[in-house]
Amino acid sequence: MSFRSVDEISDYHAHVYYNAQNKADAEALRTAMEKEFAQAEFGRWHDRPVGPHPDWSFQIAFKP
Repeated sequence: MSFRSVDEISDYHAHVYYNAQNKADAEALRTAMEKEFAQAEFGRWHDRPVGPHPDWSFQIAFKP
């Protein structure tokens, strides 16, 4: 594994995981985050596992 300088990082992303029982909580969290972090990009809702993600999720992308 090689590491890059922090100065080379152009963006970050995170995933919020949820399931059928707590999707309403995830929706409330996302609504609050959309207000607090208006410059971030919020991805689609995935109400099923997608790719390497074992649970339902949505993505948030943001600059350093």
